[in-house]
Amino acid sequence: MPDLAAHARLAEPGSLRVLIGPETSAGKTNAYELRAGARARLYGEPSGGRPNSYGEMRVLALLRSRLEVSYSTEFSRLSESDDPPSVEPDVFVPLASSEWFAGVDPVLERALTD
Repeated sequence: MPDLAAHARLAEPGSLRVLIGPETSAGKTNAYELRAGARARLYGEPSGGRPNSYGEMRVLALLRSRLEVSYSTEFSRLSESDDPPSVEPDVFVPLASSEWFAGVDPVLERALTD
């Protein structure tokens, strides 16, 4: 992260733009850390999970059935002061299903034009 934060093109806070939304689950850690460490600006809708949560998934194959089970191995506390329900964007840009089906991405368009 320090190398990214020190890059000349990203010197101005908000120069790095990150898109997030309800499907951002494991990526919420990256979004949170990019905002804190590289002064990124987050665009979109709230993430699909709490910043303080379990992660670092591993897979275990059950002996008899060979079914695979995923489990978390680590608790990550990104927000020390509280336990918010999600990582909130700096710029809220909702995505309607009609836009998604039409192949329109208002979040990306907003991030590119800001």
